[in-house]
Amino acid sequence: MSIGKVKRQIDGFLDNLYKIIVQTNNATERAYGFTKAASSDHY
Repeated sequence: MSIGKVKRQIDGFLDNLYKIIVQTNNATERAYGFTKAASSDHY
């Protein structure tokens, strides 16, 4: 197991983790915006 191979695996893992975080943030913002829009309709 070479250092380069381990580094690539870690880089790939972090890259996937970052993509998941970005997708979660986008979904959270959309849900928040939708909730805000829905609640403002009532007033």
